[in-house]
Amino acid sequence: GKPMAAIVHNLVGLLHSTMGVYYAYVDEAPVIVLGATGPMDTSRRRPFIDWIHTAQDQGDVVREFTKWDDQPHTVASVPESFARAYRVATTPPYGPVYLVFDSNLQEDPLLVEVPMLDPKRLVAPDPSALSANTVEKIADMLVAAKRPVALADMVGQSQAAVDKLVELAELLAIPVVDGGRRMNFPNTNRLDVTDYRDVFKDADLLFGVEVRDFERALTTLNRTTRERTPIIPDDCKIIDLSYRDVAIKAWAQTFLKIYEVDVFATADPTIALGQLIDAVKAKLGSSHAGPIKERAEKIGVIHDNLRAGWAERAKDGWDSKPMTLPRLSSEVWDKIKDEDWVMTGAVLDGWNRRLWDFDKTEQFPGAPLGTGTQVGISLGVALAHKGSGKLVVSIQPDGDLMFD
Repeated sequence: GKPMAAIVHNLVGLLHSTMGVYYAYVDEAPVIVLGATGPMDTSRRRPFIDWIHTAQDQGDVVREFTKWDDQPHTVASVPESFARAYRVATTPPYGPVYLVFDSNLQEDPLLVEVPMLDPKRLVAPDPSALSANTVEKIADMLVAAKRPVALADMVGQSQAAVDKLVELAELLAIPVVDGGRRMNFPNTNRLDVTDYRDVFKDADLLFGVEVRDFERALTTLNRTTRERTPIIPDDCKIIDLSYRDVAIKAWAQTFLKIYEVDVFATADPTIALGQLIDAVKAKLGSSHAGPIKERAEKIGVIHDNLRAGWAERAKDGWDSKPMTLPRLSSEVWDKIKDEDWVMTGAVLDGWNRRLWDFDKTEQFPGAPLGTGTQVGISLGVALAHKGSGKLVVSIQPDGDLMFD
């Protein structure tokens, strides 16, 4: 819930860090990147080194994949610049910002007193809520649905939001599929049916909460022909509660494929889910109790069978060499299950979530984004938990480690 600060050395440090900045943007991570440029005043540049370390517009290097960048030209401008950077980075959807400071600005003596700002009056805005009309519309659809399914992907940025999702799911017996960008739903809850894609096949309502990529979750892909086949019925209604189009940019196609939905609403998930819980409670009557109980029992059996099936499948090839991923996952879990643990790094093709017990958002910061992110994310998570007593576990692919 707090931004990270990262200091990069001049132009060359920024160029080295661009992949990290880009992945922070893709992963909606609040990072304040601080850098420097050589003297913009050419008369004060040392031969060669200050020239090749000075850019005309250094922020341009990362402008297309940061939420904001700035280069204050006087010391008096720095407090306002930094305050804005902090507020932009920590306003959802989160993301990196870049501040660059002229070396002269850093080295010259202060000749005047710099007026400071009051941080308490420069905080990020309060979380946004749904309009009353939107709350009513979504609540009506949730209550009326016979076969609703919830899909969650970035809800786990907040434990409070996950708690609200659990409450709403249990109120209506909605099966939940965790998309994996964060820890979005406890896998110990009997409404969790992650990895059971058949749940989408006869759904009459899909409730997407903080989902960035509906296409990936709701289609099957033929990797040879690139043909995509939908796995939800054509008449399935779709609700999209997300920050999808906020702070959208054109250069990097991180906004992913646009998806047709019946309701598109943008609000803080904790606030919005709380609104929906209150509205749904007001609409539920005695006639709903039977169907909800029946649905809960049905989904609970599916959940139990999934967990039992994975535990049994994990034994396949137990003594194989090299070791299977399920066995590696099982062995690690056996050693850490009684610790206050946090998992980061490789997810072992989904086996960690299938075999371990996840019930708190902090236990999983999200799946690695690609080559070059796994050890970086793991080190960042470890630093974030420094002094907490938590055991941070990273399963690190050797190829990625050598690359990094």
